Amino acid sequence: MAGKEGWGQIKLLWSLVYLVGLIGTHFMVAQGQLAETTALWIWLIVLMVSGYHMGMSGGIKWPAEVESTWMYSMVLFVVLVGAMLLNWWSGDAAVFFALYFIIFGAANFATGHAMKKESWVFMGLMSLAFGLVFPAWFNSVPFFAAGLILGVPMLLSSMKK
Repeated sequence: MAGKEGWGQIKLLWSLVYLVGLIGTHFMVAQGQLAETTALWIWLIVLMVSGYHMGMSGGIKWPAEVESTWMYSMVLFVVLVGAMLLNWWSGDAAVFFALYFIIFGAANFATGHAMKKESWVFMGLMSLAFGLVFPAWFNSVPFFAAGLILGVPMLLSSMKK
């Protein structure tokens, strides 16, 4: 488990991965250097690894119901997105990130409510809102928008003392 300073470094690391990686992915997909489906498989893995790493490194003792909420959220996301990427149902990068924001926004909200942390409740509600509007507002630039939405707030919060 990381201390307060270590937790800030972990958030800084993952915020830069999200920001630089997703914006880089946007340009690679736009130029045809990377297929969108391949990029989505890669980001499915990155998002799951980062979520697990941050959850285990936060220095917080999670109640059992919070741990199960996050576990079920990860399983639901992997099943839904995996089915989409295997062409069992139709979707694109905007749908991928909308699902991410909706599922993990709900998990953030539930965690904040269970642990009485208003900032988590607020971030959960914001993520839910972004998830609902993401396909309509950011359909043409889903990787770029996701990089900004995921990376910038986490980057700013990692720099706060």
